[in-house]
Amino acid sequence: MFSLPQFTYATLSNLNTRVEKHGDESVSAIDLSVAYDAPNSVLEQFEAGMLDAFYMAAEGAGDVQATMDGFEISAKPLLRFKHLGPQKVSTELVGHRFSIDYGLDEDSALVLDTVSVGKFTLEMKEGGTVCMKFRVQANSGLTEQIIGKLAMLISQEVKIQLLPPNVRHEEQEPGLILHGAEQPDAPLSAEDVFTAGVVPGSEAAVH
Repeated sequence: MFSLPQFTYATLSNLNTRVEKHGDESVSAIDLSVAYDAPNSVLEQFEAGMLDAFYMAAEGAGDVQATMDGFEISAKPLLRFKHLGPQKVSTELVGHRFSIDYGLDEDSALVLDTVSVGKFTLEMKEGGTVCMKFRVQANSGLTEQIIGKLAMLISQEVKIQLLPPNVRHEEQEPGLILHGAEQPDAPLSAEDVFTAGVVPGSEAAVH
């Protein structure tokens, strides 16, 4: 299962606001697009054998993964297929916790709890890098402050963390949390989202 247990650099490429219907209730929701350059060892998090399916070791090279200055150096850096385009992966993750470290330290992270993650696209590069894109969806506890902060981070490189449902920090309460905020804003209504329209940098209008 794909996860990012440590805060890792990525780019928030797009933010879209919308409204979901939960029975008779209209609920604010967001779609957040993320771009992340990963070592090709990440392929094994999706399915065993994917690394060997797309990559191979250089002739005479060992099979040991190494690091240099904190960066992972692939033991299998050579592409098996030179002209293969981006590959879609049908993995869907539910109930994960997605955190964005936008301040001076991890204590100031913006936390989106119980999100869905999907629409994975993997583009394999020569040398052992996988350019990954995926979508994070949240529909709980959204406020103007949180959406506004996310909008300001679009196209910016930030540090992100993605934890599965069985990994939780006891000091954090469930829900969508903006650490450091004294009093969170009230959740946005469907009317608020409609009035605001699409957050700058997004693709589609509110539904």
